Amino acid sequence: MRSNRTNNLESFQGVNLDVNASWGLSLAVQQRLGELLSSHGLNPSSIHGQGQRARFLVEEARDAIRKLLNAPASAQVIFTSGATEANNLALLQPLLSGRTPSSYLTTAFEHPSVLEPLAFLSQRGWKGRRVKPSSEGTISPKQFVEEFSADNAIASLMLANNEIGSVLPVADVAKLIRSSNSSTLLHTDAVQALGKIELDFSALGVDMMAISGHKIGALSGIGALVVKEGVRIVPLLHGGPQEKHLRAGTENVLGIASFGIAAELVSQNLPGRIIEMERAARLIRSELSSGISDVHFWNNAPLQLPNTLSVHLPGINADDLVVALDLAGILVSSGSACASGKPDPSHVLLSLGIPESKARETIRISVGTQSSLEQYRLAAQSIIATVTRMRSRS
Repeated sequence: MRSNRTNNLESFQGVNLDVNASWGLSLAVQQRLGELLSSHGLNPSSIHGQGQRARFLVEEARDAIRKLLNAPASAQVIFTSGATEANNLALLQPLLSGRTPSSYLTTAFEHPSVLEPLAFLSQRGWKGRRVKPSSEGTISPKQFVEEFSADNAIASLMLANNEIGSVLPVADVAKLIRSSNSSTLLHTDAVQALGKIELDFSALGVDMMAISGHKIGALSGIGALVVKEGVRIVPLLHGGPQEKHLRAGTENVLGIASFGIAAELVSQNLPGRIIEMERAARLIRSELSSGISDVHFWNNAPLQLPNTLSVHLPGINADDLVVALDLAGILVSSGSACASGKPDPSHVLLSLGIPESKARETIRISVGTQSSLEQYRLAAQSIIATVTRMRSRS
């Protein structure tokens, strides 16, 4: 007779273990958006009643995002097409403002939407430094500031790494830099931290923060750059007067509204969400450790996101495992979704000193709050079964 566990696994329908790539449209957001569909396509710049209704939705969302970030009313929230545009808008400020090429500072394991615009600066005569993380996947404030120089026009340090989940000491770095230099623009990519840890924009001490809506249950294609009062921004896109002349183009009303709704929902129960994610990640880690004797986790930083596991499975090609699990309805990734399709192994893992062979055997698991603990347990059991099957065939 088969056990109940076996029967449950056979009836398992799958689960999203790749929420760091995208949370997926939250059901609560979807329900609220249904009431707003009549506002979709309306122009918030129009002065008639319907246009002003759309304007209200945009400003309501802006306020909800400030609340989630504990940001003051004076902080600008510039809506963009996503975090990539927000990061580009922030990091290209020295170039856009016509500054003579000097230097910038960042880390070696930033997201491509940070590294690529900085590489664009390098192509135009800027000199850059990339601080390597420790083997634990973190950057010490002292280590970062030792690489800092007075001619750094901009410094960028992510708040949480998207692949290994390490949370970086952005506030401590900002304090040290401000004590020696007040003119450098400080930027943080907070995309993966949003909705997973408590955030306080003012306490971080940065000038600019990039965030994205689809990471917390909003529609894809909407992000924002949050800017400290007094920081001058030169627009990347030119045209109409939208976003106080800082981002031309008719606003994506429905996307912005979904971002605001998602931010409001997260604000209402962030501590509870964090606990749920911690429990799910801990359960999956325990199940995998029990079922796969040589499994290893690269998550060793003192501060970690509650939902992210970087899982090394010796002898298993990560891309092959991603495909095999997809057939079972389980979504995982072998690195950043924005870097998928590249033949190279994860630059994040390589920056930690992990050998290329092991980087190619590593998957990322990231959980949300959309599924039950039992679903997550069954997902872990399915991963174990899949790995066992792949090893027996090889």
